Amino acid sequence: MDKRWITLDKNSDEYREGVKQFVLNSKRHARNPEMIICPCAICRNLSPQTDDDLEIHLMRYGVDPDYDIWCAHGEEAGPSVQVLVGESSDHIDVDYELPEVHQMYKDAHFPFFDGAGSSRTISTEEDYKKKVEEAEVPLYPGCKKKHTKLSATLIFYKFKADNGLADSSFDELLEVIKDMLPEVNTFSESLHTIKKFLKGFDLGYEKIDACINDCCLFRGEKKKNMQNCPECNASRWKVNPRTNEINTGVPAKVLRYFPIIPRIKRMFLSASNSELLTWHSTHHSQDGMMRHPVDSIQWHTVDQKWPSFASEPQNLRFGLATDGFNPYKNLSSTHSIWPVILVIYNLPPNVCMSSENLMLSLLIPGPKQPGNDIDVYLEPLIDDLKELWTNGVEMYDAYKKATFYLKAILLWTVNDFPAYGNLAGLTTKGEFACPVCGPDTCSKWLALANKTVYLGYRKFLAQNHPFRSKHKWFDGTKERRRRPKIFTGLAVVHALRGFKNNFGKKKKNAKKKYKKGDRSKLLKKKSIFFDMPYWEVLHLRHNLDVMHIEKNVCESVLTTILDVNGKSKIENESRRDPELLELMEDMHVEEKRAKLELPSAPYTLTKVEKPKFCGKLYFQRFPDGYCSNIGNCVKLKECKILGLKSHDHHVLMQQLLSVALKRLLPEGLRKTIWRLSSFFNELCQRVLDRKRLEELEDEIVLTLCLLERYFPSSFFDIMIHLTIHIGREAKLCGPVHFRWMYPFERYMKVLKDYVKNRAKPEGSIAENYLADECLRFCGRYMKQVDVISSKKKRNEAVEDETIVEGSTLLKGCSVLLSHSIMSEASEGFLSDTLKLLVKGPRFYAMSHTGFVIHGKRFHTIDANVYTADYGVHIEADFSLNYYGIIREILVLDYYTFRLAIFRCDWVNIVSGVKKEDGFTLVNLHDGLDKKDPFILASHAKQVFYSRESESSSWYVVLKAPPRGFHDLEMFDESVFMSYVPQDVSALDIDNLDSDES
Repeated sequence: MDKRWITLDKNSDEYREGVKQFVLNSKRHARNPEMIICPCAICRNLSPQTDDDLEIHLMRYGVDPDYDIWCAHGEEAGPSVQVLVGESSDHIDVDYELPEVHQMYKDAHFPFFDGAGSSRTISTEEDYKKKVEEAEVPLYPGCKKKHTKLSATLIFYKFKADNGLADSSFDELLEVIKDMLPEVNTFSESLHTIKKFLKGFDLGYEKIDACINDCCLFRGEKKKNMQNCPECNASRWKVNPRTNEINTGVPAKVLRYFPIIPRIKRMFLSASNSELLTWHSTHHSQDGMMRHPVDSIQWHTVDQKWPSFASEPQNLRFGLATDGFNPYKNLSSTHSIWPVILVIYNLPPNVCMSSENLMLSLLIPGPKQPGNDIDVYLEPLIDDLKELWTNGVEMYDAYKKATFYLKAILLWTVNDFPAYGNLAGLTTKGEFACPVCGPDTCSKWLALANKTVYLGYRKFLAQNHPFRSKHKWFDGTKERRRRPKIFTGLAVVHALRGFKNNFGKKKKNAKKKYKKGDRSKLLKKKSIFFDMPYWEVLHLRHNLDVMHIEKNVCESVLTTILDVNGKSKIENESRRDPELLELMEDMHVEEKRAKLELPSAPYTLTKVEKPKFCGKLYFQRFPDGYCSNIGNCVKLKECKILGLKSHDHHVLMQQLLSVALKRLLPEGLRKTIWRLSSFFNELCQRVLDRKRLEELEDEIVLTLCLLERYFPSSFFDIMIHLTIHIGREAKLCGPVHFRWMYPFERYMKVLKDYVKNRAKPEGSIAENYLADECLRFCGRYMKQVDVISSKKKRNEAVEDETIVEGSTLLKGCSVLLSHSIMSEASEGFLSDTLKLLVKGPRFYAMSHTGFVIHGKRFHTIDANVYTADYGVHIEADFSLNYYGIIREILVLDYYTFRLAIFRCDWVNIVSGVKKEDGFTLVNLHDGLDKKDPFILASHAKQVFYSRESESSSWYVVLKAPPRGFHDLEMFDESVFMSYVPQDVSALDIDNLDSDES
């Protein structure tokens, strides 16, 4: 291709002829001959033009001097340019790398531009070019090339967001920095100018006026121009409560909708994101284990019912979560904002539930929670989801460099139990509180406890199970009922025939009184989710939240065994219910000296046992980052545990409760609580075995039957009952950490931090969310701006090129390695190569008290820290495990690199390790083995210990699960599986005592 004309004078005939030939040749190779990509010095291959405009641009501006290989205009690509031949032979898709700023603006303003010409979508051409030029302006004359107006803006705005700087403080900081720079600079003067500059990158949101009573949204052809609510006649506009004056134009309530379709389009514009969104299609489990929802029955059901949907790996599968939160710091406020969050399950496990990939779709305003009227606010989102399922939406895939029609399905919702009822339209309290059992819920009203309880777990057992006939253990009868049927989506739809919704918080008629057994009180409304054609046939539509269930069950057990006044599920009055039901004769009221006295309850700790139990929790030390300091919540004098958070209850139920109850409570009850803890521990594993889940379903039924034997009826609230169903849900939908509220609750904390204007919390959250969204978008392109990268995770090793792996903590001290230590170290390593390495270092090494490696923080036992990071574990083989404590951390100097080793004292594997009640116990006081003391830091696995009693030298071995997934070249399954502290299969439940029926 002749390029000599581009160096000629633009006024010459040869130049004019060269332009004409270039235009004719480009038309032959363009996908759309009427719109040809323009390579002039202004457009720079970013703007398509007509052939006449293209000729004018080249005559006026000339060809971009950086455009060497004209691959977009018919020239064959060189070795550094990749040309992809499309399905049709009449055009060529060009894949050449654009400058970062140009690529960013192209994706923001030309989302379907693929190098062959297409129309603009947002800004005009001149405005677009102006923004590109403005972004590329250096921060000041002579500064480094990477410091531009855009990069400086992003760095400082990210700094403000990360550190929560007030707007006024940020403005002062900008003024100070601008004054320090040379007089001629492009640094932003204020926060207002930064927001204005970045506004072109956000996708915005829709403001939809709502009725003050939650009756309807003012949207659609019929309602968008109404001045009053068609249901309750309330004014659309704010009303002054004192004068009743209507402030026309100021809506009383505003729903903010963040349209999901433009945001999905932007995700597919990133080649890396687009590739990740098809991860699920090539990562199905091959061994029957479930590691991700892609391995679940629900996922496979969608594939089988709709094979055309499953055949396109780019199609998305969503989960939906919502809950209310108080946007203010003070607890006295009752303001409640409800965000609706979408999660995309196409992504791999290490990024699927990260906050960066949670999509805020709706922001339902306060001050009151929407309650049963939440369907009114879900309308815009459901309309888009129906559109994505029925017709699909055209998208451009930057990874495959082709357009396609995207479809999406909502797999399930994730909520706490009250929100479950609001979304599902089912009651969550009273006679039919279980949404899974539905009308077959087995419940009973206790007059003295003044509440409904849920009993009869023997009916979930096999028909020939011996527990069905043990009438003395339970309610005095033999159980002959069958397991209740699941209340499926089809059954719900059948029950909803003729049901009419009545939304709004306007004054309604007196509540209807239902008779006992009336199944109509089971239904509160017809959920808007049933408007989606596939919803009723899904195996599971709404998830029971394991986080809140585990928290409430743990709290019930703790307050009951500690007999906390006002908190226990079993109060003095409710203890007389068994007497009325003629159950638990040993707990009936006794009359002594003309007074009624309650006998001591066997399910509570004695006065001697309570201090022991609380003391174990108070003095227990944990590895860094595992959990909060639970000891701060333990009141030793009062023998109470107060102020525990959800994750504290998770840690207790997973491991500590079992350890703390060792040798406490009657044997039968103690082992039953151990079984309950073990159930939650196995259920929360990151990798689940379907066959084992079926066994867990049977085991939890047996455990609940045993609880029913030992605890009075008032203990069994709905949360205890729901544990019988969460095993089934794990079998249907996969690991629980993809379906519990932990990531969504943490994300709501992020949204709460967005509130800067207390008078307008919803607007403050919306604007700051857009700013954060914009920063994430720009950060993908501005790779040279290191500050924009996400914060480092806790215990992430600081890069130190001199240390082979890991990094040290705090300042160390220099020590002289004696010949005896060098000799011991050389004998302790396993390979000849390492022996040679140990003989080679300098005689001076650095001794440290702390070290970070593999996301774990290790300390020596003598380090002055409050955490227990000194426990180590080495697997010699599958049957031989070594446990020890770290005495010293040495960093050996090999001149060109450094290597960290731990000097440990090891438990004697013969006399210092034993199994008891399913626990592994080690002796850390007597007979420690000081032979072979050295191990590589990279080989150490962290454990921590819980002392059996104050006078015992034996400790229970515990292991903290990892905080999250890390970027590993290969996913190490053993690293991310939780530790099961106790093998409950060794517990005998058939002979807990001799009380047989």
